[in-house]
Amino acid sequence: MSSNQRRFYKTLLSLSLLPLMTVTIISLGINHTSALNISAKTPQLISQNFTGFIASFWERRPRRRNISRSGAGFCAIAPGLVDTYKIWHNKPVFLWNYSGKPEQVQLVVRDYDTQTILWKQDVNISAQKLAYTAPQPLEAGKLYQWQLVGKTSSNWFTFQVLPSQERQKIATELQALEQKLKGDRASAEVIAQKKAEYFLNYQIQHQTETGTFNAWSDALQVISEVENPSPAFVQKREEFVASVCTPSQPTARKGNQRDFRF
Repeated sequence: MSSNQRRFYKTLLSLSLLPLMTVTIISLGINHTSALNISAKTPQLISQNFTGFIASFWERRPRRRNISRSGAGFCAIAPGLVDTYKIWHNKPVFLWNYSGKPEQVQLVVRDYDTQTILWKQDVNISAQKLAYTAPQPLEAGKLYQWQLVGKTSSNWFTFQVLPSQERQKIATELQALEQKLKGDRASAEVIAQKKAEYFLNYQIQHQTETGTFNAWSDALQVISEVENPSPAFVQKREEFVASVCTPSQPTARKGNQRDFRF
């Protein structure tokens, strides 16, 4: 383990000892394995089941968030800032919430250990998301950082791609889930939400913290990639992503929260 990695994990351990913002989690009674065991139903029952699931899905909230809101209306979200710094996607979608004036910025991705710049792309900050489009995907098991650079730059945000074996396990389960849902004639929007729910229930362990964490960055990416979404889905998705930056109740800024100004 490099000295940079040791410092990163030491920082994570110190953050875990700070008070963490808690929110109410609505449990659907579904875990990442039982989500694969969807029994065959008539179209009417399937429709009713999906309707109830959809209503509950949009009410999910993360247990912990290492994010903050700045006076300029900027809040970094993913990858790496909600519940866990680990992600499954090796071509992540970078997400943030922004309510200020439009501004052209640059998103930069670098290797955590060598600090070598791997990819950079111009984007209007008002877009609030940008997909990683480098020819080569990010490597399994490695740590990376991303940053928005504008008139004033944000901090660097750290994330890590899951190891190859764990990534393959998830890929296999997602494929089985998608095949089952397609067999039930589920829409692309429902499939995305079911896959996102899988990630919200998938348990990840950290090296320096006890307990388990859920793959929120991956869940948010899945719903952000739906092609030709309905207006209702777009509205729900925007509200859902924005809610990640909204505290359940007013709280004082903690030591693990940072202000990012543009």
